[in-house]
Amino acid sequence: MTFDGTTGFLKEIKNFKSDVETKISQQLMFYIGMKGNNSEAKFTASGAYLFRPNGSHPIPLNKTATITMFKATASDREIVFFVQLYSFIVYM
Repeated sequence: MTFDGTTGFLKEIKNFKSDVETKISQQLMFYIGMKGNNSEAKFTASGAYLFRPNGSHPIPLNKTATITMFKATASDREIVFFVQLYSFIVYM
């Protein structure tokens, strides 16, 4: 895996066994959910189990990502990586 040094997003995956490289372009976005009253199927609100955007265009989350990689000691094929895309605080 190759990550872009500027954005932090994944930009390429290489299969070392077959020597095949695949270029990747990532854009991480979200949609505003549909507000509804659930009185009829066409008024169903977006929620935890039903993704229903309100028809607006996607909104970019971040232009950059922070990546933390951990390499397992058992094998060089076992790599775990964590990408922090969005930080937020929830007040309750």
